[in-house]
Amino acid sequence: MPVFKDLPQVKMIVHNSHEEWNGEKNPKMKTPALHKLELGEHTGTHVDAINHMAIEHKGKSIDTMPLSMFYTQGICLDFSNKWQKELI
Repeated sequence: MPVFKDLPQVKMIVHNSHEEWNGEKNPKMKTPALHKLELGEHTGTHVDAINHMAIEHKGKSIDTMPLSMFYTQGICLDFSNKWQKELI
């Protein structure tokens, strides 16, 4: 996830595996059971008006920012063949 300038980068690591939880010693494979997520408090939580970002944008309120700044290409995943609560 991109973050603004010097804000902390988003970090995600495996904290525990199913094998560790089951007490397995030296498993051949580890499957993630719990991830640790580290991020700054403002990461992905809101949008600041561009005039909040730099002095050269003074007077540019959020209603003047083009909608194209708020979205990008996406993908659509079709899981219609899955049952409710079925693992993917």
